[in-house]
Amino acid sequence: MTVDAKYKTGDLIRLKERFQGHGKLAIIIKVIKTETLHEGGWITFDFWILTELDELVFINSSCIDKKW
Repeated sequence: MTVDAKYKTGDLIRLKERFQGHGKLAIIIKVIKTETLHEGGWITFDFWILTELDELVFINSSCIDKKW
């Protein structure tokens, strides 16, 4: 089964309010897919982003409010 990330490199995103200490907007510069292959396994997507304040930050999808 193939699962693709909802977000991809180059997407402009808005961070949820509680994570906006690094800025409100950011661009995704790298998507990292992690998965387990055993029964009951899982897949998660994490991201390196560059914020509007020129900070590199490592986040997961729960930090993203929406894609612009």
